[in-house]
Amino acid sequence: MRAARFALWLTLLRRCRQVAPRATLALAGFIAAGSAAVALLAVSVRSLVDSAVRSDQLQTLTAAVGATVCLLVVHIGSGTREALRGTLSERVGMEIDQEIIATVTGLHRLEHLERPAYLDRVSLVLGSGPNLVAAAWVPLESVGSVIGIGASAVLLAQVHPVLLLLLPCAALPLLLHRHAQRGNRAASLAAAQPARREEHLFSLLTSAASAKEIMATGAGGRLRELRAAAWREATDTQHRARLRGALLTSAGWLLFSCAFVGGLAYASYLARRGERSAGDVLLAVTLASQLRRQIEQTVSTVGNAVSGAEALDPYLWLRSHREQAEGSRPDGAGLPDALRHGLTLDDVGFRYPQADRDAVRSVSARLPAGATVAVVGEYGSGKTSLVKLLCGFYEPTRGRITVDGVPLRDLDPAAWRARVSAAFQDFGRYRTTLREAVGVGDLSRADDERAVLAAVRDGDAQPVVERLTDGLDTLLGKDFGGTDLSEGQWQRVALARSAMRPAPLLLVLDEPTAALDAPSEYAVFRRHRSIARRLAAEHGTITVIVSHRLPTVRDADLILVMEDGALIEAGSHEHLLSLRGRYAELLALHRQLHSL
Repeated sequence: MRAARFALWLTLLRRCRQVAPRATLALAGFIAAGSAAVALLAVSVRSLVDSAVRSDQLQTLTAAVGATVCLLVVHIGSGTREALRGTLSERVGMEIDQEIIATVTGLHRLEHLERPAYLDRVSLVLGSGPNLVAAAWVPLESVGSVIGIGASAVLLAQVHPVLLLLLPCAALPLLLHRHAQRGNRAASLAAAQPARREEHLFSLLTSAASAKEIMATGAGGRLRELRAAAWREATDTQHRARLRGALLTSAGWLLFSCAFVGGLAYASYLARRGERSAGDVLLAVTLASQLRRQIEQTVSTVGNAVSGAEALDPYLWLRSHREQAEGSRPDGAGLPDALRHGLTLDDVGFRYPQADRDAVRSVSARLPAGATVAVVGEYGSGKTSLVKLLCGFYEPTRGRITVDGVPLRDLDPAAWRARVSAAFQDFGRYRTTLREAVGVGDLSRADDERAVLAAVRDGDAQPVVERLTDGLDTLLGKDFGGTDLSEGQWQRVALARSAMRPAPLLLVLDEPTAALDAPSEYAVFRRHRSIARRLAAEHGTITVIVSHRLPTVRDADLILVMEDGALIEAGSHEHLLSLRGRYAELLALHRQLHSL
């Protein structure tokens, strides 16, 4: 871990030099100048007093000028260092934040987003780029402080060696402060989960999407209570750690103050006996005061970097987690240009992280190349979980899935997903222009207007475009001053996005018409049947439709009936009806419901 910290420290400093070389050089220069100025100021003060006593006007003037310059460097340099550090933190921190987001989103599976321990660390590092950069300068500033403290020690020893006892007394507050910060970091990690829960409840209470239900149910008061409880749980943990840290640090400063007063009293005693000059006494006073300020500044520097330090270990953990995941990524050999045989599920089982039961249980089925496959069943039957396995978002906990005989786990996940198109029931609502909201479905063709328009047509989203004043260039979402869409219109945009890739091997439509009315649903399915036939003929594409509306999938080549995570029936519409089993029962219930 120490080697990883050192490597990260060097990387952050190199990034500062690359992004802002002049600011980086200036900051390093002010740190060095500040270290030297502290000791020179004390020497100038001693020279000023002693020369004044001797009536040496030239030396008095020289010492006064030197003291003035040192004071300017100390006081002006402090503010300038802070400004330069802030500039570098913001400029370089943005790039680090981008890398953090890439680390969080760049893994080839989704399991990590289901693990509370992972999410706790994510909550500590997101947005912490500037703090990490600020923390990177702490070692250099600490070295500068140590040099200044060392110079002060040499000069104190010249007055009398006993004054060197001020050094360990001055270091004690820093050591106790560092111990307190370790406790604070542990408390922050312990409080991460209730803090995330509080943020979620806050978003829920202030979101327009959830406001209607909260208002209708009158649940606002209860949700506010839950948010307050989560906030108290998070803050109480951190408050106790901060209180312990404050008591430790205060005890250290009390000891140093006692030593400071004792040291000055002893220097005065030596002057009264004629063993030291008045300049030596003032030198001791100046050095002791500056020593206190140096330690105080070091503590303050460490305190300003606490946020970065809190994010450092989680950030290194996330990077290590990603490197381990990428190290186990297959090379992608065997990915076909077109499907010839199809997908095969062999005794596939899957359980989500932290779950106590399987979401998919012992599913075995063959999805032929070019087939339209419908997955049906009641809510919670495992339909969407099965589709996520086919897309490669998760790896089965038991059994395997093969693509033309090659295990899916042996294919490069990124290469496989590049040949998968999907529209999920929990589709994204991108607050961008309509062109971008559709184009991101295939980044390689996002700037191709003909491709975007073709996807809009295939996704049956032309009515949405026609109603917007600026067409494809319309900004979506009233949150940012754009045009709001209905739920059905958002779903059409998602369908268009799923149509951007021209040659998918797997096309997934997970409840693709849940927000559409019956006529629109019929039009969408009719268009997608045509698209599925074309893709099947050209690329052997398998189209998987997940739906609880059974009449819409009766034309599928293969229907899989799921119940409680298990595949209980499989076959064509006519075959399943002849079985008089669960599919026939569900279809009869659906017809009865819609005849009322």
